[in-house]
Amino acid sequence: MSDKNKKAEEVFNRWIEEEKEAKKIAIEERTEKRLKVNDPENREAFLSWLKNRIESNGFTIENAPEYMGKAYKSGNPKDLNQLIWREWYEFNNPNDLYSLDGSQIGERGGTYNLRVSKNGTTYRQYF
Repeated sequence: MSDKNKKAEEVFNRWIEEEKEAKKIAIEERTEKRLKVNDPENREAFLSWLKNRIESNGFTIENAPEYMGKAYKSGNPKDLNQLIWREWYEFNNPNDLYSLDGSQIGERGGTYNLRVSKNGTTYRQYF
């Protein structure tokens, strides 16, 4: 291997390590700032939010859908389905992306990334 190739490989490897370290630091900083939405200390805020969410859909606490009623009775956000839990999470952490890789959840619960094709159009890559 020539000296030029070795130097290029060293630079590339150093860049990869810097990217890994930057990502690790970003995750740590975001974790410190993030409100812990499943903690029992946030139970009252959760119940208030969930009550408003149930009533905004035209239900009462007594006739709420099963997954919402169960979460309201237990006071535990973990009893919500993933879509509603994500709404609760985003309500508490509006500036936080759910994940660093940019994955999102579709209308019917599928997880996807937004991608851009060679001709510039966007599409969803489900996984």
